[in-house]
Amino acid sequence: MLQKLRKLLNLNKDINNINNRLISIENRVSETVWANIYHDSIRGYVELEKLPLNIGRWAGSYSFFYLLNRVLKDFKPKNILELGLGESTKFISTYIENYLPDTKHIISEHDEEWITNFNEKFQLSKNSSI
Repeated sequence: MLQKLRKLLNLNKDINNINNRLISIENRVSETVWANIYHDSIRGYVELEKLPLNIGRWAGSYSFFYLLNRVLKDFKPKNILELGLGESTKFISTYIENYLPDTKHIISEHDEEWITNFNEKFQLSKNSSI
């Protein structure tokens, strides 16, 4: 009985490992597909194409940036409140500077050190403020 239980547990462990590998592969494929969709969606928007973004990890994923791009492009918001300073800030600020000059962008960020570090590396649009 104990041997049957061990075999069953080992089989379950093997199946679980296979499932985890398949999910990992599926997620990578999905992100690659979204990367292509995102890059296609900004084609012709020269300033966005040139913008160096670190997509993924702590920043938004490619699907997030695609959605953000569509919201800005389709809805053309007049006011944007962003919580947190980062890669999406670069995207929004660049988009506003070049394609939505009447939009106001307010960023709420609590970390003064992060703000200083960010401002040393990136120039916000005149319509963006922290």
